[in-house]
Amino acid sequence: RELVSLVELGGDTKLLSERFSGAFTAVNPRGALADIHFFSNFDGSGIRVVSLIEGVALDAYLGVPAINRIDGLLSLSPRRGYLDINNEAFEMDFRSMFSQSWPFSSGRGRVGYELVDGQFSVHSGLIELKNGELKGLGKISLNLPSDRSKQTWGLSLGVVNAQLLDARRYIPTTISQDLVGWLDQAIQAGRVSESGLLFHGALFRGAPSIRKAHDLYFEVEEAILRYEPEWPPLTELGSQVHINNYFVNASSDDGRVLSSDLVRVTALAPIRTDGSVDTIRVDAEATGPFGDAIRVLNETPLKDSTNHVAQHWHAQGQMTAMLKLDVPIGSRVDDEVHSEVRLTYSDASLAMPEFDLKIDDLYGTATYNNESGLNSSGFTGITFQRPVDGTIRSSVSGATGEIVVELTGAIDAKELYEWSDQILLSRGDGELAYRAVVHAPYGVNSDEGYVEASSDLVGFTLALPHPLGKADANSSRRFEYRQVFLEPGYRVEMSLDETVRAALKISEGIVQGGRVHFGADAFGAVAFDGIRMTGELGNVDFAQW
Repeated sequence: RELVSLVELGGDTKLLSERFSGAFTAVNPRGALADIHFFSNFDGSGIRVVSLIEGVALDAYLGVPAINRIDGLLSLSPRRGYLDINNEAFEMDFRSMFSQSWPFSSGRGRVGYELVDGQFSVHSGLIELKNGELKGLGKISLNLPSDRSKQTWGLSLGVVNAQLLDARRYIPTTISQDLVGWLDQAIQAGRVSESGLLFHGALFRGAPSIRKAHDLYFEVEEAILRYEPEWPPLTELGSQVHINNYFVNASSDDGRVLSSDLVRVTALAPIRTDGSVDTIRVDAEATGPFGDAIRVLNETPLKDSTNHVAQHWHAQGQMTAMLKLDVPIGSRVDDEVHSEVRLTYSDASLAMPEFDLKIDDLYGTATYNNESGLNSSGFTGITFQRPVDGTIRSSVSGATGEIVVELTGAIDAKELYEWSDQILLSRGDGELAYRAVVHAPYGVNSDEGYVEASSDLVGFTLALPHPLGKADANSSRRFEYRQVFLEPGYRVEMSLDETVRAALKISEGIVQGGRVHFGADAFGAVAFDGIRMTGELGNVDFAQW
């Protein structure tokens, strides 16, 4: 017999209350009854109907989900009754509350109803749900007084062994769609080992949001979180995810980023009082190879804000990195990602092939943020087999700026000749102290990068004719050097006191043109279409030359 016929009969015979009959009619029950039994006391009171149900489908009504198939046992009486569910494959669809249906391969449990003092309510014991490896236990309750504004519902569900990508179906539609969109692109893999889902509050659509609450907790394993498309994803995450009316928060002390191990990480999305979300805040700490810092400079938006300064660099050693990001979404999606990075490195090495320079035993710190750029208050290392100290500072003006790396140290004459490949330095001897400054401008229409170096040449001799030579190691002569990087080649400007100045353009190791000038008078403009020597000397020893 059709279930709807029993409902109609129950209403006509007062077996079912008017409230219950109305609710039952609203869910539009479809399906068959079998083995129907009627029970009553000798005086005709206590009427109850018990029947098996097969393939019953229900539409959604208030907090009750649409269900495409229910098998089990139904017991009806005027004031209370129950439905014992013994289901194989079926789906529940909370259409007004969740964007996707919930599929299960089986379901077992009891849902009861009660009418007390004119107030109709629905409640369940534990309902056991399965879908493949997924297992769940849930409860549902509805309180349905005649005053619609006071009607409430509650749903609690515990789930184990779910795929993280399927967790989307358990997120209520009341959550900001901007946040849901971010979750869809950010969560790329993972497994939910266990979760707890709690929903409760008013059923009345016009009720204030404070009367509608959700609290979701997920224990996640092997997750991949791409929190921002241009930054490296967090992988192998073991994370706790908490979603409620006020925030979404994911935290972990386990996982990977690039080749580094995460010490801690949180991703927080504050939810405004109007339900909107416009910022994801990521805060992470990791330890790993110093080379990951170079990858961050080369593989994130930092590559543009540092003028690709590290594109040829190679690094070894260990570091600790701290990262903070404000990722704009929603109404701020077109804003710039705000980033703060702090690195601490030790016993590291850094190779900069474009400068033919390598720094070993590197110790220090470096920071980056959008406002002040790349900076380091100090680092130490070994280069040219001598100790070196350095700093990094940046000047930032909107999308343009300059990174300045300053080094102070000493170098042996032989090392200097081999590094510079300047033939005149082949006649040098001793050791000299120097200060070198690397300038790396960036941004649209920025100038070429260049290196400046200076020394007083104390401790150094140069066996060259006057005025190029320096015979006394203890004497001081001011040496200035500037190399501008061109494409192709480079331009060199140098001076020795006020007696010798030169500007030369070099490509593929060959001097293409320029000028060498002797004397203290004005140097003037330089053409690079040939090699010229200008100026005057007080005396010349041709035998020495």
